[in-house]
Amino acid sequence: MEAKKEFLRMINECDEIALATSIHDMPNVRIVNYYYDQDNNIMYFATYKGREKISEFWKNNNVAFTTIPMKKGVREQVRARGHVRESEKTVIDLREEFSNKMSDFAEIIDKYSEELKVYEIRFSEATVTLDSRTYEKIKIDN
Repeated sequence: MEAKKEFLRMINECDEIALATSIHDMPNVRIVNYYYDQDNNIMYFATYKGREKISEFWKNNNVAFTTIPMKKGVREQVRARGHVRESEKTVIDLREEFSNKMSDFAEIIDKYSEELKVYEIRFSEATVTLDSRTYEKIKIDN
C-alpha cells in the first residue's frame, strides 16, 4: 500500500469527518464538513458561533477524527489525533476551497458567513486503513 497516496486520496474524496472531543473523560462526537490544506497540513472546518463544541475546544483542545467512508460497506478511512484552535482565516477566506469540496457550501457561506467561525486541526501522523487487515500509520510532513 502506498499509504501517503491513499491518505491524500481519501482525505480529498471524503466530505465529512467524525470529530471527537473529550471533557472530564466524557467523549463527544459530531459530524463536520472540512477542507484539508495539503501544503500546510491543516484541516479546516466551519461551525456556527455559540455551538457546544466551541466551549469544549477551549477546555480541551485535543481532538481525534476519522473520515466517513462514502460508499456503503467500504471500511477505508483516515484516523488521526491532533489539536484544534480557532483559525485566523474566515469562511470568506476559504470560500473557494470549501465550495470546491462541497458545492452547496458556497450558498451556506453566502447566507451565514457572519455566523460562522473557522477552526483548524493540526496533526502530525495519521492511520490509513484500506480494510480490516490493511492499515498503516504515516507521518505527515509540513
